[in-house]
Amino acid sequence: MKLALFLALCFYACMQTLSVSAQTCGDTGPKDASTASNNTGAGSFVWTNPANAEVSDGNYATAGVTLSGLGSHATSNYLILQNFGFSFPTTDVICGIVVKITRNAGGIAVGGSVADNSVMLTSGGSQTGSNYASGSAWPGSNTQATYGGSTDLWGAGSWTPAQVNAADFGVAVSAIMHGGILSLALSANIDEISVTIYARSSTGLAITMQQFSANASGQSTLLSWTASSNDNLDQFSIQRSGDSKTWQDIASVNALPGANEYTYKDANPLPGPNYYRLLLENYGAAPDYSVVKEVFFQGSGKPVTLYPNPVTDAVNISGVTAIGRVILRDTQGRMLRSIVPTGGSMGLRIPVAELAKGIYLLQVDGRVYEILKQ
Repeated sequence: MKLALFLALCFYACMQTLSVSAQTCGDTGPKDASTASNNTGAGSFVWTNPANAEVSDGNYATAGVTLSGLGSHATSNYLILQNFGFSFPTTDVICGIVVKITRNAGGIAVGGSVADNSVMLTSGGSQTGSNYASGSAWPGSNTQATYGGSTDLWGAGSWTPAQVNAADFGVAVSAIMHGGILSLALSANIDEISVTIYARSSTGLAITMQQFSANASGQSTLLSWTASSNDNLDQFSIQRSGDSKTWQDIASVNALPGANEYTYKDANPLPGPNYYRLLLENYGAAPDYSVVKEVFFQGSGKPVTLYPNPVTDAVNISGVTAIGRVILRDTQGRMLRSIVPTGGSMGLRIPVAELAKGIYLLQVDGRVYEILKQ
């Protein structure tokens, strides 16, 4: 009798362990691409030998340009790496995406630099989600930079296995170069771009989300969702972010068994973009996340002056107080660039020469301005 009870308990413990591990986000990768190309969707100078960025072997995809001196700048086309060979089951849940780029800058002299202009994911033939370009200058020797994380979906809300398995899923990189004191022949050199994806099985989840929405209601955000859960679900943690990267808990709602409708009112949203998601906390299992929803609120920051507008090369921003943060978006709301000036700057110059002609939105400390790129 004791032996039978012992075996039964061991079996139960093993099943519990399997249930938990099935919901843990594991990593697949890093994987290298098998397709590389130059794309003219950004910038004015091309990447030569794009296939050299498929593997790390000391051979480089290179974009180079000669600049005339201080104040001069230029941006590259997109270097696009795709077809990473992922094959996730259709029932898996994508938790996060990590991109690693091994790169260096050539021809750097006093005042000159090479930096990210755009680092984005591609899907369905276009760039998707947020621009993860870093403000840091590329070093003169090979260094690997990491973008994203194990729970980072790049501002896209969610990714399906079909999307990341597709041949057109990939990474698009554009570089920006700034001239120094002397005329410089600068180059952006990329040795390898790799992708790691974190995913987990959806089998045995404690909850099924039918709907999640976020809408402005006056100066507040009204969140609502419908979910079916079993007794293993503890609570929903409501998380908010101003940049879709760094998240904070703003409230929690206890979960009820069965199918239920839930609501929550965020009475103090941030000026500018507000990203919301639900963290679903399960007893004895890994947490799960909902899709991400965005709501925008006009801020109360002091007005600034933008010129020229319409613009062809660069737009200047001039304010009466220090500028805290500037975000450039397209009319679809996708973030193209995020800049946080240092040193209490009251003026800023934003290069836009690489952008296609059209209307763009420039958010300065919560206030939004429309600019026309010609």
